[in-house]
Amino acid sequence: MDHRILLRIEAVANGHTDTLKLDNLHLTELPDTVFDLRHLRVLSVCGFGLKSHGGIISLLEKVPVPGSAELAEELKKQEEDLQNELKIPRQLRSLDARIGQLKSLEVLDLGYNQLDYLPDTLGDLPNLRKLIVRNNLLSSVPASLSQLPKLELLDIRHNPIETLPDIPQLLVYEEQKKHFRQQKNLAIKQNDFELATWFYKQETQFGLHR
Repeated sequence: MDHRILLRIEAVANGHTDTLKLDNLHLTELPDTVFDLRHLRVLSVCGFGLKSHGGIISLLEKVPVPGSAELAEELKKQEEDLQNELKIPRQLRSLDARIGQLKSLEVLDLGYNQLDYLPDTLGDLPNLRKLIVRNNLLSSVPASLSQLPKLELLDIRHNPIETLPDIPQLLVYEEQKKHFRQQKNLAIKQNDFELATWFYKQETQFGLHR
C-alpha cells in the first residue's frame, strides 16, 4: 500500500485530523483500516477523469492559424492517452458496505471513479450532509438515502441514472439554490460582477452550484 495512504490513515486514527483525502492515489477499494476511523468526518477518494479539449480542438480546426493543426493533433493524442489510462483499474470499482460504520461522516466524495453500485448502508450515516458521486457508472442510488436527516447535497452528475428515489430533505436546498441563482443573475444584470462572484462562491461553498 502507498505509504501516503498509511500516513494519512494513521493521522486520523491518532486524532490529528478528522479528514482523510485519498484522491488520485489509484485505489480500487478502500483499505480495511478506514472502516475503523469512527471519528472521521470527511472522506474524499476522488479518481482522475478526462478533461476534454474538444472545444479547443474544434476551434483550432475551424480557425486555422500557423501551428494549429499540430496543436490539435497533440491535444487529440493527450485525450487518447488518458482514455487508455482510464481503462487500467486505478479507480474505485466498489464501495464496501462497511461504509455505514462511519457514523460521524459528514462529507463523502467519491467522484470520478468506476462505481456502478452504492450500498444501502449509506442510509446508516446520520450525520452525512454531502454525498458526491459525480462521474461514475451509477444507474441508480439506494432508497436508503431518504433516511438521512442531514443530507443537503447529492451530486450525481454524469452518471447513467435511470431511477432516483424520493429524497424530500433535499427540497429545502432547492429553494436556497434558486434564491442564490436569482441574486447572482440580478448582480450580473446590474454589472456588479464583484457581488456576482461572491454569490457564485457561496453557491459553491454550500453545494448549491450544480
